[in-house]
Amino acid sequence: MEALVAGTEGKLDSQRDNFALALEYHQKRLTLSELFGDNDLVVSALSMIEAFYREQHNYVQALVFAERASILAKQISSPNAWSIHIMVGLNYRSLGQLDKARLALEETIIMAESSRTAMAESSLATFNGQWNRDMNLERMAYLFEYYIDVMMQLHKQRPTEGYDALALQANERARARLLLELLNEALAHIRQGVDPQLLERERSLQQQLNDKAEEQALLPSNKQTDKRAITMQIDALSRLYKEVQAQIRRKSPRYTALTQPVPLTVREIQRDLLDADTVLLEYTLAGPRSYLWVITQTSLNSYELPIRSEIEKDVRRVVALLKDGKRWASDAKINAEYLQAAAPLSRKLLPPALLPQLKGKRLVIVSEGALQYLPFGALPMPQEEQKTESKTQKTENVPFAVEHEIVSLPSASTLAVLRREATKRKRAAKSIAVFADPVFTDTDERLATIKANHPKSNEQNKTDQPKSSKHITNKLNSSRSFFERAYNWSSESNEPLPISRLPFTRREAEAILAVAPASSWMKAVDFKANRTTALSSEMSQYRIVHFATHGLLHSEHPELSGIVLSLVNEQGQPVDGFLRLNEIYNLNLSADLVVLSACETALGKEIRGEGLIGLTRGFMYAGSPRVVASLWKVDDVATAELMKLFYRKMLQEKMRPAAALRAAKVEMWKQKRWNAPFYWAAFEIQGEWR
Repeated sequence: MEALVAGTEGKLDSQRDNFALALEYHQKRLTLSELFGDNDLVVSALSMIEAFYREQHNYVQALVFAERASILAKQISSPNAWSIHIMVGLNYRSLGQLDKARLALEETIIMAESSRTAMAESSLATFNGQWNRDMNLERMAYLFEYYIDVMMQLHKQRPTEGYDALALQANERARARLLLELLNEALAHIRQGVDPQLLERERSLQQQLNDKAEEQALLPSNKQTDKRAITMQIDALSRLYKEVQAQIRRKSPRYTALTQPVPLTVREIQRDLLDADTVLLEYTLAGPRSYLWVITQTSLNSYELPIRSEIEKDVRRVVALLKDGKRWASDAKINAEYLQAAAPLSRKLLPPALLPQLKGKRLVIVSEGALQYLPFGALPMPQEEQKTESKTQKTENVPFAVEHEIVSLPSASTLAVLRREATKRKRAAKSIAVFADPVFTDTDERLATIKANHPKSNEQNKTDQPKSSKHITNKLNSSRSFFERAYNWSSESNEPLPISRLPFTRREAEAILAVAPASSWMKAVDFKANRTTALSSEMSQYRIVHFATHGLLHSEHPELSGIVLSLVNEQGQPVDGFLRLNEIYNLNLSADLVVLSACETALGKEIRGEGLIGLTRGFMYAGSPRVVASLWKVDDVATAELMKLFYRKMLQEKMRPAAALRAAKVEMWKQKRWNAPFYWAAFEIQGEWR
């Protein structure tokens, strides 16, 4: 106890800038810890002294204590040994000894990944909650961040020794692991051969989570105490749910046959993924420096970019302007304001020296952090003069989507898995299934029509309804709580709002099916646009699955995010209409393409080092190699127009999905009514471009 008190007092003195006294307390704690033979406390005391010297920029002394702490932590097999060993590498980096820093950080990565594997296999670690896992992922992200920076600084010193390629491979290793593991699980069908009781336990917990999320949504905003209680219950259920999933992995005959996925090398990316018309742009954002790697079939170039905070600040500003539909509809000044913010960001993210490499090429973007919310196609092309037959014009107002087909990827290595899966999958027999214009409220005019046409049936149904109309309306209106923003700079209200009907999605569906092959499509509208239809085995028969409806996000528990389908049946009774992410993961699709023509469906929870865990990842897991989704709340009239153009070009003009989406955007951009990027830039294609 005395040793702990000494350490606490040392921290307080450091905060008060009484450094001499702080060091004295830390030394006292170390002496007491050694006297009592408590090695865990000794490691902690050594780490505190290391941190003290590092704060004073005395990296020589800090390194001494970092090495002492690391050696002892490894001797006692401390689970935190890898996070202590990071300090060795960081102090070498601060001293300018980059080769030693590289070796120390490489050793740390090996230690960290061994620790992560042990945690993944440990039921106790899973039961202790997602928080521990997320914290470790975040610390590992910083570890890779430091390592990449060291490698890129070595590249700057010795540019011919391939350190930039090794740094890129490390970035892939850091970004790709979780989704690669998920996709490999999907390929292996890991639930086959697992105890049915365990699978039923998973299903039961999944349903309990859904029920609690709905109960939480029903509570009025003044019931904060009750909301907190339900939140705690959701957290507990979530931990149990993840524990059962861990048990399924451990007991799956197929899962044991899986090996840890290995991210691709630069040479494998060039040889196996890219073609002559494609350029891969991979970004990493970090505190000291950010980087961009540009890979073609025959070359690798790298660029140093501004720090994470500067880029993210600029991105937030641009995204806030892009998604402000009210201003784009009424304020003529917003275009100039947008260009003033977006043009400098475009030049930061795409340095001028890079531009000649991009001419006429498809751009495949692997981004992270705030960049995942930015539609690169909406960025203005860096200013240059183009001479035409009639005049010289500046191209800064021309968005990148006009000149480039743009595709997003969670990581380059993910594409290899998606392609491997696609070659093994039998092509679906039918063309397209469209879900559109669901019924969200018991006041919907379509219910009134049914009541008017079937008065006797309506009288009978009154006695069967278990809940009042007022309860149903409250239940439906409360669903606003699921619209939690996935990024932390949103300032919109959390108050409940009604889920509005999307009448133009019916027109959207009709326009899509008008160009689809006859008799090979399914039209699920009105009450048929429901969860039961979406979960049916029939969905595996369609090459394209299109959802034209609302998307809902739950930022704290992404597995509760989902797509909103009909929330009432023909009798006006409430039904479960949320197709949640945990159910999407369990779909069995044979689709070549899933289109989420809904609000903010590309978003999700960002876990540092893993990227966004959102609906697009869920549909990739379920079997679709490409997903079209939106980045903000889109205008339903504009979306209907965009989708009509997209499907016409894809189904009638036989364009690839990525090319068809670009062509549709360009056509929208050329129309005065839809010229603003708000109307067309939200939709992006993720995954396979071929």
